[in-house]
Amino acid sequence: MEKVIPAVKAKWPLHQRHWRLKIQQDNASSHVDPYDMDVLHCAREGDLNVFDLGYCNRIQSLQTRTSPRTSSTKSTRHL
Repeated sequence: MEKVIPAVKAKWPLHQRHWRLKIQQDNASSHVDPYDMDVLHCAREGDLNVFDLGYCNRIQSLQTRTSPRTSSTKSTRHL
C-alpha cells in the first residue's frame, strides 16, 4: 500500500483529486488494518453512475473470455 496509494494519486485526474477513493481488495484477506485512516476512505453516496457499471461489466466479460494460465490447466489442455 505504501507504493500503491502514491501511484494512484499521481495518475488521478486533477479535477477529481478532491474525490474520496475506496480501495477494495477482492478475493483476498485484508492486507491492511481495516481501520487504518491512511487507507480507509468512505465512498461517496451517488458516486457510481451508469457509465461506471458498463465499464465494470466490460472488464468482467473480458476476464471470462481469457484462458486460465496456471500450470494445472496447461497440463490438461495438452492431453
